[in-house]
Amino acid sequence: MFEQGAAEDREKQQFVMPPNSNSQAVLPTSNFYNHVAKSPPNVIPAAGVFESIHSFTDPFFLSVNYAPVSSKTSFASKVEAACRRYVAEAAHANIPTSTDLLAPRSSYNQAQIIQEIASAGVNVIASLSGLTTYIYGSNFYRCLERILQWRLCNTPESRMAIPEPFRPTPLQDASKSHPIIIDFITWPSIRDQMLVQHDRVNLDLLCQELTLHAVIEIPEKKIAIGVYDYVQNAMIVQEKEAGSESTATCLEELNWTYLNVPMDLAFHMGLDPAEDMIMQELATRMQNVTLSEPQAGTPKPPVRPSKTGEEKHKQIKQRGMSHPGIDHMCTWKVSKEFAWKWPIIDCSTVISAYDKVSYATACQLLG
Repeated sequence: MFEQGAAEDREKQQFVMPPNSNSQAVLPTSNFYNHVAKSPPNVIPAAGVFESIHSFTDPFFLSVNYAPVSSKTSFASKVEAACRRYVAEAAHANIPTSTDLLAPRSSYNQAQIIQEIASAGVNVIASLSGLTTYIYGSNFYRCLERILQWRLCNTPESRMAIPEPFRPTPLQDASKSHPIIIDFITWPSIRDQMLVQHDRVNLDLLCQELTLHAVIEIPEKKIAIGVYDYVQNAMIVQEKEAGSESTATCLEELNWTYLNVPMDLAFHMGLDPAEDMIMQELATRMQNVTLSEPQAGTPKPPVRPSKTGEEKHKQIKQRGMSHPGIDHMCTWKVSKEFAWKWPIIDCSTVISAYDKVSYATACQLLG
């Protein structure tokens, strides 16, 4: 027991050792989280997390107790918390040895790390929710990355870097403890209502319904089509041709589970084991990140979409899915059906003027 503790202490001491003045900034890697149970690339509902490591008939597998993470609100908050931990540990690993010489570089590197970890965090959300096509098929991923950057480093600059309609309202900016999933809601007026009412509504269900009932209007045909419906259906043929195993998402599966946390394994004492698993996912995605050197007179790196996000966005766009309204999120509306189902929400300023039709109907009308 004492030997194990000593080994862990040595590992931590090695991790936090500051770099030399001329060395590249140190990033936590997946090796640092070898004690964490790894989840497979595609986490599926039920007890699938350890299938790639132990078979279902393995006595070890059968002896493990699982705690599922199935709440959208909880999952998003755990990803945010894991990103915060990563940034804190990266900062601890790069303590400047000279304030005068290394403070500017340290600040510059931290800004880059926040950008990169936000990109990794959004990718984890997309992957474990089955929403990769939806998030990267529109400009949604850009907005999510900027929102997560703002949550990790709340400054006027990070707030203004978030594009409309997702730019935080004064009420959001003043709030310090609301769930991050509220910040992912497209419409400012609804976000402000949720800051006041989220304890009295099913936030998981509300966010799901808002996603399913976000529409783009086609005035010349006097119809509205669901954004999610359009993106997912436009990609079905391409996904099948590409050999995709599943197009299921957390919005369609009734009992979707983001993570199954094996509770009988050893985790960091006092820390959330689900966060530990997400930390492993983040560290894996950060392995190939290289931090650039700051240029003279440039205190912070430029704010721009992540390379990973841009590549995924381009890949999906090349598969043939295209409609101008998909990327112009300021034009998105809420369907009439949502307004009828959720009278507690005042969506009078963002409700669509047209009835929502199915993807198939829209294709027929649009030719």
